[in-house]
Amino acid sequence: MKKIFTLLFAVMITAGYTLAQNDTIAKWTFPTGTLDDSLPDLSNVLNENMKIFTEGGTGEIDFSKNGESTKSASAIGWDGGMDTKAWEISLNTIGYENILASAMFTAGGTFPGPKEFKLQYKIGEEGIWIDVVDGDVTTANDWVTGVQDDIPLPFECNNTELIYLRWIMTSNLNINDEDVAADGKSKIDNIIIVGAATTSSNQTLANGITIYPNPSNGVVNIFSKEEISNIELFDIAGKMVYNDNTNSNKVVCDFSNNAKGIYILQIETMSLKKTTKKIIIEN
Repeated sequence: MKKIFTLLFAVMITAGYTLAQNDTIAKWTFPTGTLDDSLPDLSNVLNENMKIFTEGGTGEIDFSKNGESTKSASAIGWDGGMDTKAWEISLNTIGYENILASAMFTAGGTFPGPKEFKLQYKIGEEGIWIDVVDGDVTTANDWVTGVQDDIPLPFECNNTELIYLRWIMTSNLNINDEDVAADGKSKIDNIIIVGAATTSSNQTLANGITIYPNPSNGVVNIFSKEEISNIELFDIAGKMVYNDNTNSNKVVCDFSNNAKGIYILQIETMSLKKTTKKIIIEN
């Protein structure tokens, strides 16, 4: 029992520290220069399959061009793209609030690309695009001019299963104030989306495990990069009240038969790594 109470205290302290930090939800820095860079090079488990893409009819994305430090995402075919052509990503922000977005842009010198973009968001597939406050960005043939640093996203983007962000052209001008030609080049780099973990939804834990919602009515979703082998739930007296052997990356646990209160959830993966988390049942 003493061990469980010690564990509970440690989990509470750790949780309090974690919630005070900004976590990386997804980050694209294009480190390899290959098609793999369409996926985030760092993310939580809910965003590991999200991709960067373009819309409106640009050329294919080329990941081999130089970026701010490594490579970047580059595309041509921006001509006539005002209000239609854009860089775009999708995200799952379940468990996060106070979302901040950063990105860097440049335009080709020999093949000057679009000069002006703005950041927009929409919620879900059927949402409408809405401008983000202070989301305008002007580019040049460098990685200094076209920088957005920690732009706050509106509260609608908090704790949401699917949001889209896009940087859409706001004029047909290139960086020389002429019409963008078909071979005009735009490059984007260092897309970084961060947020503060909420106390009322999900937390992404060590070992790539995500739990939500927390608190819950007893039904808890668990996602893991590695297959989960065992799940145990303990009450604060140290008594095991739930045990399930599984072989899956995604598990839905129903703890609703337990009384409301604080519990310790222990998750073991196939490599025998164990992760513990305080959860709250409010049934």
